[in-house]
Parts: sequence; structure tokens; C-alpha cells
Amino acid sequence: MKKILTMFFLLMFFWPSIAHGGTHIYDMAELLGSETADHLDEVIQKLEEQYQMDIFFVTTNDTQSLTSQEYADQFYDNLSQNDGFLFLIDMQNRAVTFSACGNAMAYFTDQEADHILDLALPYLSEGNYITAAESLIVGAGDKLARGISNNQYFYDEETGKIIKRPPDYGKIALISFGIGFVCASGVTLLVRKRYQAEAHTVQYDFIANSVVNLTKKQSNLINQHVRRQHITPAAVTRPSHRANSSGRTTIHRSASGRVHSGRSRRF
Repeated sequence: MKKILTMFFLLMFFWPSIAHGGTHIYDMAELLGSETADHLDEVIQKLEEQYQMDIFFVTTNDTQSLTSQEYADQFYDNLSQNDGFLFLIDMQNRAVTFSACGNAMAYFTDQEADHILDLALPYLSEGNYITAAESLIVGAGDKLARGISNNQYFYDEETGKIIKRPPDYGKIALISFGIGFVCASGVTLLVRKRYQAEAHTVQYDFIANSVVNLTKKQSNLINQHVRRQHITPAAVTRPSHRANSSGRTTIHRSASGRVHSGRSRRF
């Protein structure tokens, strides 16, 4: 609760001064400059319109006793209740962090999010924060354009459960309707054709064409052997979240209770 209140008062107090380039860039560490912020804001706005997500870029010198991931998650929750993601450059802990929420989580597996963060690491280490910020936004845009990976699934790090990505119910309903329509049409045509056919019957002489032969046979049990063998059950292989880890998106819950995915890298 203390962490949430700290973040709330931080945002309320600094809100007029931290927003640059519209409402997508919060450069509290003053790493980007107004011109870069304006450019990134335009790029982010186009991505938002195309993919119907909220996207933010944040820099800070003080995470208010929160970890970089906690700060990124809570910052996003305070800004939006919609699907989307946020990048954070944390100068206090020298970390670059990614946080996603809602449907945006499915677009970025752990490996894909790590790859995007890794694009910025060389520039961050050199102090080239403008190029680092651009590489993060461009990397995220490229991944959004490629869509959701076919093998993507969620792994809840708190419960250890694997959660498959929800199916596209709209597409399933459309396919089911098409199959049902074809089947119904086929049955209708078949029934109509049978009723239109001329009725005819065939007489079959059952008595004249039937033959029954009865014989007597006796079997005697001479000897009996019973063989017993213990069968050892085969080892059961339990599913592991490490299997097919390339498609895994690890999820957790923020201080506000919302489900997030996220990754972080030190520089």
C-alpha cells in the first residue's frame, strides 16, 4: 500500500512537468530532449492507431524504492486501463524494462521481449539514450507487425500453471457456421432426392432361400496353466514450463492486482 501511495503522489505532483511530446513520453530523467520526444510520440501514436493499444515511454532517476519492474508496471496501471505496453529507462538502477498488459502480452514472448531490450543495451552503455529509445520503439513496432507467435503461451510464475492463448472465437464461430451450413444443405438435398425417387419393393422368399445346419460338438478341458507377470508402470513425464520455452510469456501481478508480462535488462 505504501508503494502504491508513493507512486500516486509522485505522479500527481510531477504530472505537469514530466509529459513531453504529447501524452506518450514521460522523460523525467531528461534523457531525450523535446525534439526526440516529439518524434517518438508521432511513431507511438501511429502504432497505437494501427494496433489499438496504449504505448508509453518513461525515463526516471528515482523509482521510489520500487524495483524497475514494479515501477514500470505501476506507472502503466496509473496511466491506462487498456491493452498496451511501456518501456522504462531506469537511471537509478541502470536498467531498461518492458511491461505489457492485456492482449499486448501475447505479442511479446519472453525471448522476443529480451531481444528488443538487447537492441538498446549497447547504446545505453555508451550513454546514447536517444538511439536506445528509438531502437526500442522500432523493435516493438517490428514485432507487432509480425503478429503473435503460433507457439505462444502464458506461464504464471506465481502459480506455476501454463495457460494457453485464448482461441479466436470469432474465427471458430465463422468456420463452424460454414461447416454446419454445408452439412445441412447436403442432408436437405439427399432427403429431397430420396422422396422424389420412385417407390418400389422387392419380394424375397425367406423360407425357400434359407438353410440351417445344426451339428453337435463337445470340448474337454485336459489341463490348465496360469502364468502371472508383474508389469512395471512406465514413468510418467510431467509437463514443464521449460519445454518449448521460445513461446513462453511469463506473467505476474502488479501491486494494483493487474496481470502483466515484463522483462528487464541491466546496462
